[in-house]
Amino acid sequence: MKPRIRALAVAVLALTALLSTDCCAAFPNPDYYEVYALQQGYYGGGAAWFTCTSTNNMQWLTTVRWTDFWSPWFPCKPDLAPRLSAALDTQPKVARPVYVVTNSNQPPVFDTRPGADDYSGLWQVYLVTWLPGSQRGFTDSSPVSGTNPCGLPDASEAEIAETCVVVDCPILALGRLGGPWRNAPTGGYRMAQGLDADVSSLPKWVLLPQYAMQVVNVATNLPMTADVAITEASDGGLARLLGANHAPRLGLMPADATQNLWLMNGPKPAGQLPMIEEAFCTDGRNSNMDYTPIADVVTLDRHIPAYVTVGSGRLFRQLLTNGLLTPAGTDGVVNAHVGYVW
Repeated sequence: MKPRIRALAVAVLALTALLSTDCCAAFPNPDYYEVYALQQGYYGGGAAWFTCTSTNNMQWLTTVRWTDFWSPWFPCKPDLAPRLSAALDTQPKVARPVYVVTNSNQPPVFDTRPGADDYSGLWQVYLVTWLPGSQRGFTDSSPVSGTNPCGLPDASEAEIAETCVVVDCPILALGRLGGPWRNAPTGGYRMAQGLDADVSSLPKWVLLPQYAMQVVNVATNLPMTADVAITEASDGGLARLLGANHAPRLGLMPADATQNLWLMNGPKPAGQLPMIEEAFCTDGRNSNMDYTPIADVVTLDRHIPAYVTVGSGRLFRQLLTNGLLTPAGTDGVVNAHVGYVW
């Protein structure tokens, strides 16, 4: 279980103001904030700070000692999400390259950044193995050249192997860290929803908002609550609303490789939670092969009394089947990582 941290009143007011737009009136305010480690990579020759949440291949992580490459002092513990493999099946691919060096202890190098047309937050792993005597600085995915000496190595310097491994690693910041979270340096970037970062020591961390959502636990089929962080949105308006990364390429994820995140329009009880279709199975390894953090956002109109709270997945499915909840619209695709199920 990750620690829950209640934000200061000023932070709550600031984020509430951010959410009080007309873009998606059905979206609730965050319920609380949770610590996420900031791990260092590189993009475009500068620092890229990210967190790792899911992968399609846990065995690969074990085999290549993934945590040694990413952050020896704060190991990644991503959840298994096999359906992320579909990010390699589209043209262009939803997943962009991330380069992991196998024979030196340097951070990974990312190929794009939040807000770019090809950004999704999903990455296809490429393994870079330096040839003897060729190791050097590598901080930019553009090809090495006289004007880009820290660029992607060519065949005379390293072997580069494409893999089928996909990792879900949202980039939360670019550039030097320090000062208030939202005061990005010139040319840098900060994900707007982040609050109260501590970057003065190791591990570095930031608080991200969490949304409580109703889900049926896959192991017991009992109503459960999932705490969900939404770090990317394919729709620019929804990204601004949530303070999330704008991830246009995420919208290309095949429909059969996403789950649904349902929001109910009013009138409805104040305690009505959004519904999420799948969550990982809390058995220490995730045996739910249908889990994916990538979700289509669907708003629903309610044709039931305003006082009725839909508090279980079973009731929700019955209402949906009987036409008492009907689709009213969509708000694109989001990266909705389930951080905890209880």
